[in-house]
Amino acid sequence: MVERDDVVGGAVSTVERWPGVHVDRGSTLHVMVRHTGIVEELELEAVGLDYIDTDPWAVSLHDDAALLFSTDLERTWKSIDEVCGRHDADAYANFVERWTPRVQAMLASFHRAPTAVGLARSFWPLGRRVRSAGGELAREFLTSADHVLDSCFHDERLKTALAWWSAQAGPAPHEVSTAPMLATAALMHLRAPGRPRGGSGALTQALVRRLEQLGGVVRAGDGAVRVTDRTVVTSSGEQISARAVVSATHVLTTLDLLGLHDEAQRARLRVGTGLGMVLRVLTDR
Repeated sequence: MVERDDVVGGAVSTVERWPGVHVDRGSTLHVMVRHTGIVEELELEAVGLDYIDTDPWAVSLHDDAALLFSTDLERTWKSIDEVCGRHDADAYANFVERWTPRVQAMLASFHRAPTAVGLARSFWPLGRRVRSAGGELAREFLTSADHVLDSCFHDERLKTALAWWSAQAGPAPHEVSTAPMLATAALMHLRAPGRPRGGSGALTQALVRRLEQLGGVVRAGDGAVRVTDRTVVTSSGEQISARAVVSATHVLTTLDLLGLHDEAQRARLRVGTGLGMVLRVLTDR
């Protein structure tokens, strides 16, 4: 594995920002990786990965109230009931009940090849269980998060908090097909998100240790400058041959590495405008 940066992991890394103070570059709260089975399959706990459950997993502050989102659905329901009223509290419980099997099917599809057959196998049990026609299910998956929020809830404070959650995936909540991104909030009631002990980068470091145990080599500070389906040329000029090359870079960066500069081809790619901000504060109490 070759990495241009001196620290592997990208946004999932922890660096010494000030003397003796280590902070996460980006990701802090680990969500979906804890629902995929990857951590267990690779036995990452055996190589030092230790998660601290985070509950509540979010708090939405407003001038007159605070909405608390807990792993415990009843506790979350009570908070919504106190701030937004019974209608929205019940609507949230119904939303979680309706979408939980759907996001579980979505996770199941991640373990299969991204083909029509793979998707059908993941979602077929869902269609039978809820007696929902495939067309209806597809329509609801293709709708926007905003549409789901407006059709389910009344209180703008609750809708704002959930829209924020949806936006973590990248596309704005008004975009087509963002309903499943909103629905991942239901996963929080199945298993708490976690913070790795030692910082977000502890996940990456555990992956590195496991890879090295399996005979892999990680080379930081010598990234790829050109690739084909069988070779990688690094910034130091070395050419590495392989049976296959996997790119974990942005799609446009991957095209650059492949030497594909066809503007018409790039124009067909719809690239989102993912936006995020985090504030790190060092305090003495």
